[in-house]
Amino acid sequence: MSHSPRTRVLPLLLLAGLLGASFVPPAGGAASASCAGPSLDRVRVVAGDPGTVTGQAFVDGCDDGGGGDAFGCTSEEPEPVVPLVAVDLVLVQDGSRYPLGTADADASGAVTWDVTWPNGVTPGRARLVADDSTSVDVRVVG
Repeated sequence: MSHSPRTRVLPLLLLAGLLGASFVPPAGGAASASCAGPSLDRVRVVAGDPGTVTGQAFVDGCDDGGGGDAFGCTSEEPEPVVPLVAVDLVLVQDGSRYPLGTADADASGAVTWDVTWPNGVTPGRARLVADDSTSVDVRVVG
C-alpha cells in the first residue's frame, strides 16, 4: 500500500500543532516565584576583632507580586511577608560552634549582627550559619 507525501506530512503537522499549543502561557499572566531565600554576605574574620555580618531575605512568606489565578492565590491577594525575629548567628570551624549573637530582621528582611570574633578560631576555613539553615563560607585570617 502506497501513501502519498500528503498523508505522511499531515500527521506530523497535526502533532506539531498540538505540541505548540501545549506551550502557550495561561491567560492572566504567568505565575512568578521570584523570592530568594535568606543569604549572608561574606566577611573578613580576624580572631578577637570586632566585625559586622549582614544578611538579606530573612522573612517568612513571599510576596513576589505575581501569581495570577492559580492554586487558590490571586494577584489581588499578596502573601504576607513577616520579618524573622531572634535569628541566631554561629561561626563553625573544625566541628566547634561559636555563638556570635541574635538579631531581628527589619521590615525588608535585612539582618545585621555586630560581633566580636572568637579568640579560639584559627586561620583557615570556617562557616557562618544563620538560623541553622543559611550559611556562607568565610576565611579566618591573622
